[in-house]
Amino acid sequence: LLRPLPFIHGERLVDVWHSNGPSASGGSMMPPAKVLGWQEQPSVFERIESYAAAPFDLTGDGPPERVVARVVSLGLFDMLGITPLMGRTFTGEEGAPGSAKVVVIGYQFWRSRYSGSPSVLGEILHLNDEPYTVIGVLRPNTILLTDDEPIWLPINLKAWSTHPSSYGFHSVGRLARGLDFEDARRAADRIAVALGEERPIPRGWYIGLTKKEVSSMATESRRALVVL
Repeated sequence: LLRPLPFIHGERLVDVWHSNGPSASGGSMMPPAKVLGWQEQPSVFERIESYAAAPFDLTGDGPPERVVARVVSLGLFDMLGITPLMGRTFTGEEGAPGSAKVVVIGYQFWRSRYSGSPSVLGEILHLNDEPYTVIGVLRPNTILLTDDEPIWLPINLKAWSTHPSSYGFHSVGRLARGLDFEDARRAADRIAVALGEERPIPRGWYIGLTKKEVSSMATESRRALVVL
């Protein structure tokens, strides 16, 4: 069922895909370098951020379990207007190779695994045997992809853009103010041609746009991000 997006300026949000040609209405996941290039195009996007899903083995307080974490670019929470119930979200120093390992947890996960304890901030979760510090708890009903989002991790796209193991990301953009959907498509096609001439990249700069009407994620973007 279609439902209104609970995000700020939701009427201007679009899904952004890698495409091999102009005027596409879909495509595949975007590599970090391509997302970064489109972040520099304010005539089309006021903001563009990325996310994916990654499975982890969770250990620590409570029974071990397999969880699917949300891996999000550093500006995604801010772009969508998602604020924590407790603690904080991610900063620019996090999500890069060698940075401190931190995690934000979902409201239901906090209630079920920590009984809603206010002392959860600073607790340690082990994901794939690596320790992560809990820095925040999201508000109830914070939903990006599904109704069960227990763990959120940061990724610094710039830091990972040249990493040989970088995976593709699902991306969401907020169109520039005053730009309608069809005009955005045409502008993106023109910019893709210009970028291809100025700084060509593998697979090119073309993107596909689709209106973001439901909170869901394509199956393809559930590939594990083992680089974390």
